[in-house]
Amino acid sequence: MARCNLRLHGTRRAAVAVAQIDTGRETLRFAGAGNISACIIDGAVKHIASHNGIVGTTMRRAQDFLIHGTRIRC
Repeated sequence: MARCNLRLHGTRRAAVAVAQIDTGRETLRFAGAGNISACIIDGAVKHIASHNGIVGTTMRRAQDFLIHGTRIRC
């Protein structure tokens, strides 16, 4: 996310989300900034938060969330 913020500086900017799925460990790592909506549907719906801001201009911090035990299958 920090790299995206630097690369998009001086452009039209964007809302961005990045997800990394590890099926072996059954984890999902997610980071997002801007008007992004994400959820995991695993019997129940689990919403994933993104931070306020616009990548390339007003993104204040890049923080990822690690979610365990989501039984993710690709």
